[in-house]
Parts: sequence; structure tokens; C-alpha cells
Amino acid sequence: MHAAALQATIEKYSGQVSVRFFDAEALPGKDYTDFVVCETEDLKAYHYLWEEIRDSEPYTKGYMKIKDVIMGLENAFQAYEREALDMP
Repeated sequence: MHAAALQATIEKYSGQVSVRFFDAEALPGKDYTDFVVCETEDLKAYHYLWEEIRDSEPYTKGYMKIKDVIMGLENAFQAYEREALDMP
């Protein structure tokens, strides 16, 4: 039931946000049991996706929590050098 609700929200934004779940419970690490990797070029869709997840029953009932959000840009330093510094 809870997984279906999350899946419906993820599918709603699947055209704008790629979401992949990973299980970390059996591997070394004390702080996380699972983690999610999202990829998008549409930060508004990403934001709306997570707003809906935060409003969902699995989140509001405590079945899941968001511990850390780490954001990054792929090859960002290369884009900066090329675009801002006019380097090849």
C-alpha cells in the first residue's frame, strides 16, 4: 500500500525526474538503510516530486525519513571552465 502510493508519485514525475532506489542496509555504513538518486534538468519538477513525497502517508506516518540531501552537477567544473573562463 505505501510503496504503491510512492510509486504513483514517482511515476507522475517520471518524464522530468529519474528516480533510483538503492539498498544500503546490508553494506557497511551506520547511518542509512537506503538511499535515492534523482536526476533531473527540471528543478521545479524535482521540488514538486519531493513536496508530494513529504505529504505522502509513508513519510507523514514515519515509515521513511529524509536525512540528508546532497546535490551536485555532473562535470560542473568542466562546464565552468568552458563557459565562464572560455577554456577549451
